[in-house]
Amino acid sequence: MILDVVERLDAYSAMHKRFTRAFAWLRSEEARRIEPAGVGQEHSVRVAIDGEDVFAIVQRYMTKRMEDEGRQGGGGPFWEAHRKYIDVQCVLEGEEVMGWSPLNRMRTKSEYNEEKDFEVLVRGMDSPCQMLRVPTGMCAVFFPEDAHMPGLAVDGKIAEVKKVVVKVRV
Repeated sequence: MILDVVERLDAYSAMHKRFTRAFAWLRSEEARRIEPAGVGQEHSVRVAIDGEDVFAIVQRYMTKRMEDEGRQGGGGPFWEAHRKYIDVQCVLEGEEVMGWSPLNRMRTKSEYNEEKDFEVLVRGMDSPCQMLRVPTGMCAVFFPEDAHMPGLAVDGKIAEVKKVVVKVRV
């Protein structure tokens, strides 16, 4: 897991052959210019950067309170992980908290969906966890071995966030 400002991401380019392209796009005017039609997942905008190897999802949403985790009927925050893609999550407007925990210390809640590259997890009692405050201009990079819980409200105050998630094929 990496947490840094967007201007410094090039320092990590040697870690993966596709990072240079992903980080360059994140610093581009296009990344900031794209505007979802509204708030909510259904309004997210998918942008091809390098076919299926690197693409971005620009989204606006309301953050969620940590205490709503696992709430009946969905809608609350949850732990997730991916196997095929690295997530580069960059807050463009607003601020949120993102949780991090090592994947090998988590338990599966919903089996891995290969088509969506998505697994829902539950943190075990022995799972270390860090909560990261991510303001405008900062990015968190989550690798396949990183469980993460994005989109959390800062200080429990729900707020609107504009974020881009660049998906980088492993």
